[in-house]
Amino acid sequence: MNSKNNWIRDYLGVTAWHEVGYDGSHGLTASGEDFEAARPSGHAAKSWEVFREIAPARKVIFVKYRDGVKCAADTMFVSLSGPIGAADRATLDDAMPDRLTMFVSAGNEGDEKANQYMYPQKVYGVAAVKLLADVMVDNQPVRGEIHPMAASYSSTSRHVDFAAPTDLCVSTGGTFGGTSCACPVLAGMAALINDKAIADCGRPLTHEAMYRLLKDISVDIEAEGKDNKTGWGMPILPPPDKLDLRRYIDMTYKDDDKIAAYHKADVYRAAELGLMLGDGDSFEPDKPLTRQQAASIAVRLYDRLKEAAK
Repeated sequence: MNSKNNWIRDYLGVTAWHEVGYDGSHGLTASGEDFEAARPSGHAAKSWEVFREIAPARKVIFVKYRDGVKCAADTMFVSLSGPIGAADRATLDDAMPDRLTMFVSAGNEGDEKANQYMYPQKVYGVAAVKLLADVMVDNQPVRGEIHPMAASYSSTSRHVDFAAPTDLCVSTGGTFGGTSCACPVLAGMAALINDKAIADCGRPLTHEAMYRLLKDISVDIEAEGKDNKTGWGMPILPPPDKLDLRRYIDMTYKDDDKIAAYHKADVYRAAELGLMLGDGDSFEPDKPLTRQQAASIAVRLYDRLKEAAK
């Protein structure tokens, strides 16, 4: 990680998560750009690098925007702009798996034009915020408090849900700016949250639960409440031990107390992956596994592995 970004990680609460071991190592994230085929100085490589500044141990794969719903990732960031028709928006919303939280850059056109990629209801638009101290030298705060300000170029739209910092330092020199930077920053923070969710509860948050959580930890940047410039504001991570993710977890088996504590995380992770679902709202941990159930689990696991290898 680039030490020049330490102050931004500190401000966002990310450093405290890294210090206790939450680095994104649990789970999978998708990028809407082919960062592996990109030049080191290219847009795709920089957006990937910014994400890794927040979630350094997270595995990242390339998936095209409209194919994101088909991948096994729990988070996805798309720092690209493009058109999407009403039919495609509806199709993407219908196909969005609960486990996937997708973030899209709002665009850098101010009030003139917003990125249509954030128009689907289950895709979350990310605006750009500049973090400025009273005295800044080479993008580093030298004196005074840090003040978040909405970037003037960040596109305005009712589809903007949250905001995140821009202008992180990258390895090729200088900074990477725009909503293209803010989007992977917020996706990285969501990956850290899912890192803890998977470790504590055995599965990532649903996209609806992630939305509620990010809303709860956001600070207003523009108007109070949700506005068209920065959405609900900029999420700031509380200390990990102060964030009870179980209140955001949507599924709990009614016989949860019968599941051994040392197996509970694996049980819920298997359920999240669709490998072993139990019977309705009960897991029935003491019930014997039949041969046909074992066969179904093996087939589901094979399908998951084949999907992840694409």
